[in-house]
Amino acid sequence: MRWFKLKLQAAGLGHLMPMRLLGFWLVGLFVVAAVLVRITGLVAVGFAAFFLGAALSVELLAMRARGRENTLVAVLPQICESLSSAVNTGLDLQVAFGDLAVAGPKQTRASLAAFSELLNRGVQFEQALDWLKVELSQADADQMIELIRLSRTSGGIGLASNLARLGEALRKQAALNGELSAKQGWVTGTAKLALATPWLTVVMLGSRPENARIYNSNLGMLALGAGLLMCLGAYAVINAVSGLPRPKRVFAA
Repeated sequence: MRWFKLKLQAAGLGHLMPMRLLGFWLVGLFVVAAVLVRITGLVAVGFAAFFLGAALSVELLAMRARGRENTLVAVLPQICESLSSAVNTGLDLQVAFGDLAVAGPKQTRASLAAFSELLNRGVQFEQALDWLKVELSQADADQMIELIRLSRTSGGIGLASNLARLGEALRKQAALNGELSAKQGWVTGTAKLALATPWLTVVMLGSRPENARIYNSNLGMLALGAGLLMCLGAYAVINAVSGLPRPKRVFAA
Protein backbone atom coordinates (compact mmCIF):
# COMPACT_ATOMS: atom_id res chain seq x y z
CA MET A 1 0.00 0.00 0.00
CA ARG A 2 2.92 2.36 0.67
CA TRP A 3 4.16 1.77 -2.90
CA PHE A 4 0.70 2.65 -4.26
CA LYS A 5 0.51 5.76 -2.07
CA LEU A 6 3.94 6.98 -3.20
CA LYS A 7 3.06 6.33 -6.86
CA LEU A 8 -0.13 8.33 -6.48
CA GLN A 9 1.83 11.18 -4.96
CA ALA A 10 4.44 11.04 -7.72
CA ALA A 11 1.65 11.13 -10.32
CA GLY A 12 0.20 14.27 -8.76
CA LEU A 13 -2.68 12.45 -7.07
CA GLY A 14 -1.25 12.42 -3.56
CA HIS A 15 -4.15 14.36 -2.03
CA LEU A 16 -6.66 11.62 -2.96
CA MET A 17 -7.56 8.76 -0.61
CA PRO A 18 -5.58 5.67 -1.73
CA MET A 19 -8.01 3.06 -0.37
CA ARG A 20 -11.06 4.67 -1.98
CA LEU A 21 -9.25 5.07 -5.30
CA LEU A 22 -8.07 1.45 -5.15
CA GLY A 23 -11.66 0.30 -4.54
CA PHE A 24 -12.97 2.23 -7.57
CA TRP A 25 -10.10 0.84 -9.64
CA LEU A 26 -10.87 -2.80 -8.75
CA VAL A 27 -14.60 -2.34 -9.34
CA GLY A 28 -13.87 -0.80 -12.75
CA LEU A 29 -11.63 -3.71 -13.72
CA PHE A 30 -14.31 -6.20 -12.65
CA VAL A 31 -16.96 -4.40 -14.73
CA VAL A 32 -14.72 -4.36 -17.81
CA ALA A 33 -13.95 -8.06 -17.39
CA ALA A 34 -17.66 -8.91 -16.98
CA VAL A 35 -18.56 -6.93 -20.11
CA LEU A 36 -15.90 -8.72 -22.16
CA VAL A 37 -17.13 -12.12 -20.96
CA ARG A 38 -20.65 -11.09 -21.93
CA ILE A 39 -19.54 -9.95 -25.40
CA THR A 40 -17.08 -12.72 -26.27
CA GLY A 41 -18.49 -15.59 -24.24
CA LEU A 42 -14.90 -16.44 -23.17
CA VAL A 43 -14.38 -16.69 -19.42
CA ALA A 44 -10.60 -16.80 -19.82
CA VAL A 45 -10.67 -13.50 -21.69
CA GLY A 46 -12.46 -11.96 -18.72
CA PHE A 47 -9.75 -13.14 -16.34
CA ALA A 48 -7.06 -11.93 -18.72
CA ALA A 49 -8.78 -8.55 -19.07
CA PHE A 50 -8.87 -8.18 -15.27
CA PHE A 51 -5.21 -8.98 -14.65
CA LEU A 52 -3.81 -7.37 -17.80
CA GLY A 53 -6.03 -4.35 -17.15
CA ALA A 54 -4.55 -4.13 -13.67
CA ALA A 55 -1.05 -4.26 -15.18
CA LEU A 56 -2.02 -1.60 -17.72
CA SER A 57 -3.43 0.64 -14.99
CA VAL A 58 -0.22 0.31 -12.99
CA GLU A 59 1.78 1.05 -16.15
CA LEU A 60 -0.25 4.19 -16.90
CA LEU A 61 0.14 5.36 -13.31
CA ALA A 62 3.89 4.74 -13.48
CA MET A 63 4.13 6.56 -16.83
CA ARG A 64 2.33 9.58 -15.39
CA ALA A 65 4.61 9.50 -12.35
CA ARG A 66 7.76 9.23 -14.51
CA GLY A 67 6.63 12.04 -16.78
CA ARG A 68 5.89 14.30 -13.85
CA GLU A 69 9.18 13.38 -12.19
CA ASN A 70 11.11 14.17 -15.38
CA THR A 71 9.33 17.52 -15.57
CA LEU A 72 10.24 18.37 -11.98
CA VAL A 73 13.85 17.27 -12.46
CA ALA A 74 14.05 19.65 -15.44
CA VAL A 75 12.63 22.71 -13.64
CA LEU A 76 13.90 22.24 -10.06
CA PRO A 77 17.37 23.67 -10.87
CA GLN A 78 15.70 26.91 -11.98
CA ILE A 79 13.60 27.00 -8.81
CA CYS A 80 16.63 26.39 -6.58
CA GLU A 81 18.62 29.11 -8.34
CA SER A 82 15.72 31.57 -8.14
CA LEU A 83 15.30 30.93 -4.43
CA SER A 84 19.05 31.27 -3.92
CA SER A 85 19.07 34.64 -5.68
CA ALA A 86 16.08 35.80 -3.65
CA VAL A 87 17.76 34.83 -0.37
CA ASN A 88 20.98 36.60 -1.42
CA THR A 89 19.04 39.81 -1.99
CA GLY A 90 17.37 39.55 1.41
CA LEU A 91 13.93 38.59 0.08
CA ASP A 92 11.67 36.58 2.36
CA LEU A 93 11.09 32.96 1.27
CA GLN A 94 7.33 33.42 1.29
CA VAL A 95 7.65 36.32 -1.14
CA ALA A 96 10.14 34.36 -3.24
CA PHE A 97 7.74 31.43 -3.57
CA GLY A 98 4.96 33.86 -4.45
CA ASP A 99 7.07 35.29 -7.26
CA LEU A 100 7.82 31.78 -8.57
CA ALA A 101 4.08 31.06 -8.58
CA VAL A 102 3.66 33.94 -11.03
CA ALA A 103 6.91 34.09 -13.02
CA GLY A 104 8.52 30.70 -12.35
CA PRO A 105 8.42 27.59 -14.53
CA LYS A 106 4.94 27.02 -15.95
CA GLN A 107 4.96 23.37 -14.86
CA THR A 108 5.06 24.28 -11.16
CA ARG A 109 3.14 27.53 -11.04
CA ALA A 110 -0.14 25.93 -9.95
CA SER A 111 1.51 23.98 -7.13
CA LEU A 112 3.50 26.97 -5.89
CA ALA A 113 0.45 29.22 -6.15
CA ALA A 114 -1.49 26.80 -3.93
CA PHE A 115 1.48 26.71 -1.53
CA SER A 116 1.56 30.52 -1.39
CA GLU A 117 -2.20 30.59 -0.82
CA LEU A 118 -1.77 28.32 2.22
CA LEU A 119 0.81 30.72 3.64
CA ASN A 120 -1.42 33.72 2.94
CA ARG A 121 -4.26 32.02 4.82
CA GLY A 122 -2.06 31.79 7.89
CA VAL A 123 -0.93 28.18 7.69
CA GLN A 124 2.37 27.62 9.46
CA PHE A 125 5.38 27.49 7.14
CA GLU A 126 6.34 24.00 8.38
CA GLN A 127 2.86 22.63 7.66
CA ALA A 128 2.82 24.30 4.25
CA LEU A 129 6.18 22.67 3.46
CA ASP A 130 4.69 19.28 4.36
CA TRP A 131 1.83 19.96 1.93
CA LEU A 132 4.27 21.01 -0.79
CA LYS A 133 6.28 17.83 -0.26
CA VAL A 134 3.17 15.72 -0.93
CA GLU A 135 2.20 17.94 -3.86
CA LEU A 136 5.57 17.63 -5.64
CA SER A 137 6.42 14.10 -4.40
CA GLN A 138 9.86 13.84 -5.94
CA ALA A 139 13.16 12.94 -4.29
CA ASP A 140 15.02 16.08 -5.43
CA ALA A 141 12.11 18.30 -4.38
CA ASP A 142 12.21 16.58 -0.97
CA GLN A 143 15.89 17.56 -0.67
CA MET A 144 15.11 21.18 -1.50
CA ILE A 145 12.24 21.33 0.99
CA GLU A 146 14.22 19.70 3.80
CA LEU A 147 17.14 22.04 3.06
CA ILE A 148 14.81 25.01 3.48
CA ARG A 149 13.31 23.51 6.63
CA LEU A 150 16.73 22.86 8.16
CA SER A 151 18.03 26.31 7.29
CA ARG A 152 15.06 27.99 8.99
CA THR A 153 15.92 26.24 12.26
CA SER A 154 19.50 27.50 11.98
CA GLY A 155 18.62 31.07 11.08
CA GLY A 156 19.04 30.70 7.31
CA ILE A 157 22.82 30.36 7.44
CA GLY A 158 24.23 29.05 4.17
CA LEU A 159 20.81 28.61 2.55
CA ALA A 160 21.62 30.60 -0.59
CA SER A 161 24.89 28.78 -1.31
CA ASN A 162 23.38 25.37 -0.54
CA LEU A 163 20.43 26.01 -2.85
CA ALA A 164 22.81 27.11 -5.61
CA ARG A 165 24.89 23.93 -5.24
CA LEU A 166 21.77 21.78 -5.21
CA GLY A 167 20.50 23.49 -8.37
CA GLU A 168 23.81 22.87 -10.16
CA ALA A 169 23.83 19.18 -9.18
CA LEU A 170 20.22 18.74 -10.30
CA ARG A 171 20.95 20.35 -13.66
CA LYS A 172 23.72 17.81 -14.36
CA GLN A 173 21.47 14.96 -13.24
CA ALA A 174 18.63 16.13 -15.50
CA ALA A 175 20.91 16.12 -18.55
CA LEU A 176 22.08 12.57 -17.83
CA ASN A 177 18.54 11.27 -17.17
CA GLY A 178 17.31 12.77 -20.43
CA GLU A 179 19.91 10.87 -22.48
CA LEU A 180 19.23 7.54 -20.76
CA SER A 181 15.42 7.82 -20.93
CA ALA A 182 15.45 8.60 -24.65
CA LYS A 183 17.45 5.44 -25.44
CA GLN A 184 15.54 3.13 -23.10
CA GLY A 185 11.92 4.24 -23.38
CA TRP A 186 10.99 3.05 -26.87
CA VAL A 187 12.51 -0.42 -26.33
CA THR A 188 10.53 -1.22 -23.19
CA GLY A 189 7.38 0.35 -24.58
CA THR A 190 7.47 -1.90 -27.64
CA ALA A 191 8.11 -4.98 -25.50
CA LYS A 192 5.15 -4.25 -23.22
CA LEU A 193 2.85 -3.53 -26.15
CA ALA A 194 3.70 -6.93 -27.62
CA LEU A 195 2.18 -8.64 -24.56
CA ALA A 196 -1.32 -7.59 -25.64
CA THR A 197 -1.03 -9.06 -29.15
CA PRO A 198 -1.79 -12.73 -28.25
CA TRP A 199 -4.98 -11.73 -26.44
CA LEU A 200 -6.26 -9.75 -29.38
CA THR A 201 -5.74 -12.89 -31.44
CA VAL A 202 -7.67 -14.95 -28.88
CA VAL A 203 -10.59 -12.52 -28.99
CA MET A 204 -10.69 -12.62 -32.80
CA LEU A 205 -10.52 -16.42 -32.94
CA GLY A 206 -13.01 -16.75 -30.10
CA SER A 207 -15.66 -14.97 -32.15
CA ARG A 208 -16.26 -18.29 -33.92
CA PRO A 209 -18.50 -20.64 -31.88
CA GLU A 210 -16.33 -23.72 -32.39
CA ASN A 211 -13.26 -21.87 -31.12
CA ALA A 212 -15.19 -20.46 -28.18
CA ARG A 213 -16.21 -23.97 -27.08
CA ILE A 214 -12.57 -25.07 -27.15
CA TYR A 215 -11.39 -22.01 -25.19
CA ASN A 216 -14.12 -22.54 -22.55
CA SER A 217 -13.21 -26.22 -22.09
CA ASN A 218 -11.02 -27.31 -19.19
CA LEU A 219 -8.00 -27.78 -21.44
CA GLY A 220 -8.59 -24.47 -23.19
CA MET A 221 -8.90 -22.63 -19.87
CA LEU A 222 -5.69 -24.28 -18.68
CA ALA A 223 -3.82 -23.23 -21.83
CA LEU A 224 -5.06 -19.64 -21.65
CA GLY A 225 -4.32 -19.51 -17.93
CA ALA A 226 -0.75 -20.62 -18.59
CA GLY A 227 -0.48 -17.96 -21.29
CA LEU A 228 -1.76 -15.31 -18.87
CA LEU A 229 0.84 -16.29 -16.27
CA MET A 230 3.56 -16.12 -18.91
CA CYS A 231 2.44 -12.65 -19.98
CA LEU A 232 2.37 -11.37 -16.40
CA GLY A 233 5.77 -12.94 -15.76
CA ALA A 234 7.19 -11.33 -18.88
CA TYR A 235 5.77 -7.96 -17.79
CA ALA A 236 7.47 -8.33 -14.40
CA VAL A 237 10.78 -9.28 -16.02
CA ILE A 238 10.62 -6.32 -18.42
CA ASN A 239 10.07 -3.94 -15.50
CA ALA A 240 12.86 -5.56 -13.50
CA VAL A 241 15.56 -5.42 -16.18
CA SER A 242 14.62 -2.17 -17.92
CA GLY A 243 14.04 0.19 -15.03
CA LEU A 244 16.50 3.04 -14.69
CA PRO A 245 17.83 3.64 -11.18
CA ARG A 246 15.95 6.49 -9.56
CA PRO A 247 16.68 8.20 -6.25
CA LYS A 248 14.53 6.98 -3.38
CA ARG A 249 12.41 9.42 -1.44
CA VAL A 250 14.29 9.21 1.84
CA PHE A 251 12.39 12.23 3.18
CA ALA A 252 8.97 11.09 1.94
CA ALA A 253 6.09 12.07 4.19
